[in-house]
Amino acid sequence: MKSSRNRGSAAKPAGLATFVDMFKVGVGPSSSHTTGPMVAARRFALALGEGERDVAAVVATLHGSLAWTGAGHWTDKAVTLGLGGAAPETLTPEAAKDALDRVRAERRLTLPAGATIPFDMARDVKFDRRTKFERHPNAMTFEAFAPGGASLRKEVWYSVGGGFVEREGDPPAAAADAPS
Repeated sequence: MKSSRNRGSAAKPAGLATFVDMFKVGVGPSSSHTTGPMVAARRFALALGEGERDVAAVVATLHGSLAWTGAGHWTDKAVTLGLGGAAPETLTPEAAKDALDRVRAERRLTLPAGATIPFDMARDVKFDRRTKFERHPNAMTFEAFAPGGASLRKEVWYSVGGGFVEREGDPPAAAADAPS
């Protein structure tokens, strides 16, 4: 079973981290505030799978440190791109700009499997500066809703540094687990 913390597609033996694992180029000034949130949002959206067709809305809530610095560090943009299926390893600055311009202009977001939902970054990406999580200060909540407003899926994720993420309910990954 692959760790939630592992960003890549192939696992490496525990204890092996490369220079590239530790230092990444991302869409913002902080891997904890951009790369990690994009990875978490993408994983949440991909996990909707076949249920994506039943989704009428998605809300991303940034908590604590992510909320306080989120707009300045591009966290709101990173989670929007991740919900749309973007991966930090392959996203170019031009593609990020085009995708965000499209979301802003159309006020719609296409999820990874192709379902399109109404999405307004000012409404659907929330900054919660009050709620604190004991596990880590870089917390975010993703929730998908049905047309009637019922919650279909809700997950809390933590961006724990270097683009690594952990999902609430999963055991914290060993620090030696490196992304590939």
